[in-house]
Amino acid sequence: AAQQAARAALAVPDVVPRFGADAHFVLGYIALTERRLDEAEQALNAAVAADPGFWDARQLLLAVLAEQLARPAQTAARCLDRTRNLIEQLGALPALAQDRGQFREIADRFAPLGQTTNPALGLLAGLGYLWAGDTARARATLAAVERQRGPLPAACVAPILTQARVWRARLPS
Repeated sequence: AAQQAARAALAVPDVVPRFGADAHFVLGYIALTERRLDEAEQALNAAVAADPGFWDARQLLLAVLAEQLARPAQTAARCLDRTRNLIEQLGALPALAQDRGQFREIADRFAPLGQTTNPALGLLAGLGYLWAGDTARARATLAAVERQRGPLPAACVAPILTQARVWRARLPS
């Protein structure tokens, strides 16, 4: 029923962007729960495009991108696109957060995965710790990114490593 209502809302001519964002969010959430990650990614990207200040849509999009990046056998181009999107979403979060605890939640959620499977998730966790104010943990997490390769194509790993080095260099000594 929620899916039908969301699609109906999007069919309304000149729908208010904020309402459109909500409808896309609902569709993305449903797709994610049904493990249709490509649909979830598309819908959540549309939600963020319609309402750039939509924290929950960006949060859920980060989770979807993390899962997408953990999938094996993706092309380097698709991986690069997802990595770019992940970095863009991360870059927008500091302006949207209501408190630093939100970043700690992000970091704690993705840190275990980033340490063992995927440098993109390590980058996500490292920035979460940085923005939560835990520079020591941010430094350690970003340093660990350089040791991870996971399932990502080599061409995709390079910008992640670059971002991890840039952010680590910005940390106070």
